[in-house]
Parts: sequence; C-alpha cells; structure tokens
Amino acid sequence: MELTDIDGIGPSTEESLNEVDINSIDDLANASIEDISSAGMSNSRAKDVKFKAKQNTVTLQTGVEVEKEYEDKNRIQSNIDELDEYIEGGFEESSVVSIWGDSDTGKSQLAQKMLIEGYEQTGKPAILIETEKDRFRPERIKKLSNQDDTLNNIIRVKAYDIEKQYSAYGKIMEEFNEASVVVIDSLTAQIRLSPDFQGRQDLPERSNTVKEHLSKIEDISEYLECPVIFTNQASVNPDSYGANMVQYGGKLIQYVALYHLQMKQAQGELFEVNIQQHPATGNNSLLIDIGEESITGV
Repeated sequence: MELTDIDGIGPSTEESLNEVDINSIDDLANASIEDISSAGMSNSRAKDVKFKAKQNTVTLQTGVEVEKEYEDKNRIQSNIDELDEYIEGGFEESSVVSIWGDSDTGKSQLAQKMLIEGYEQTGKPAILIETEKDRFRPERIKKLSNQDDTLNNIIRVKAYDIEKQYSAYGKIMEEFNEASVVVIDSLTAQIRLSPDFQGRQDLPERSNTVKEHLSKIEDISEYLECPVIFTNQASVNPDSYGANMVQYGGKLIQYVALYHLQMKQAQGELFEVNIQQHPATGNNSLLIDIGEESITGV
C-alpha cells in the first residue's frame, strides 16, 4: 500500500511528506502530528491520515518492544489507590472499558468522576455522551472537582435515541483532535428500550446494532488516543434460570472491552467494585465510598 492510497493524500502531499522523511504507510502511522502537519496540512487532517495509516499497518514487535509500548502509554488515574493498582496505574490510552451492574450501584458516579480526572490530569477536554436524560449534573461535578475551570472543559453530547447516539461517535471524531477521556453513559440504554429489540427473535438484529456501536467506540479510542469508558446495565442470562447476571449485549461486550468493572451495592454509601478479566492483573475487588463531595477508596 502506498501513501497515495490513503484518502486525502495526492502526489503533491506525498512529495511534501517525503521531504519530512515520511516515505511509507508505516512512517505515516508512527509519525507525530507535528511532523505530518509540517507537510502542509491542518492538525485535523494530519490526525485523520495518521489514523487511516494505523488501520492499514502490520506491525512486528519483540516482547521487549511491546513492554516499552505499554510503559509509554498515557493513563488517567482514578485517584482511588487500590483501583489504580489493579488496573496498572489507571485507564490507559486507546482502551475501552465497561462499568456495569444493576441500577443505583454507582456506575454513573464513577464514570463521571473520570471526566473530572481526565481533564484535571491532562488539560484536554473530557467528553460525555449522555444517552439517558439529565444524568449529568453540573453541581455534582463542581463538588467533586479541584479546579475552577473543570466544568467548562467537560463537553456533554446529547444522544437520546439510537440514531443520535450512533451519529455522536462520528461527530466527536469530526470536532475533536484530542480528548482526555470519552464516557458513554450508558452504552445500551436506548437499545434496551427500543421496541425493535423486545423478543428473542430480535437478538440477531440487536447484536448487529451493538456491534456497530462497539466498532465506532474502538475507532474513537484509537483516533483520540484516549480511554473510552461506557456504563452498561445488568441482564439476567436467559439460559441460567435467573441465577446469573451478565452485561446487556452479551459476548460482544466482553470481546471489545479490555476489562470490566462490575459494581454492586455494599452498605450505606459503600459500593463494591469487581475488576473482571484485566489482562495483567486478572480479577480483584475493592470497596469505594461515594460521598457527597468525594469518591474514595475504603
């Protein structure tokens, strides 16, 4: 594949890229945005062509090189010490993570805390796709934040039906070149409420819809090089006779998310967080305290 096979790169742009030692798709995928922009394109266009190049590269790495790649990843800490320990220092860039459980188990609280942490740790905007009306509360953000300008740098995207939610993914990649974190609260609420997916005969179509959303979410995480965290609801496994709770959306969710945080009510303001299937640390659990002015470990 040649540079000119990337949409938006013609012969003159290829020549400009060659002048800054970008001579191949691999070079383009690994180049900085600054180097690509110096070839005469905007940061937005540079981000776009780099993203397309990364999707078309085959990379061979030694184990040591992979280790260095993980060490170099940016991470957004939760500032809940035990949680950060169990997820290798924080939510890492270009990852997709689910926070799931029954209603009123603190899923949105933890997810929206990460909007605050994302902006305050990086200075980059934090983006919330809100699919259930009025879940985002500015007063709550102000109580939890440590900087006066935090609220002004959290961007809410309203997406109160399936079509708007899907369109929101593309809109974000169109409008933003960088972000600290993207939160989707919740991923499947509108799908679950849709009259199109009420019977078992609708499962194949529902699965296709979930798959389309997850594919776009992966694109966002790669394009913006930030973690994407989505909340999800619990569902009874129809084959377990009510004895087993699973994430709504089935196996597709498990395959795409790097790992999962299952939340449960513990006692009072305490909630249990179960880290599931983390590729490095496996399964662990901890308690967090969701208070009026802080969310902390116990």
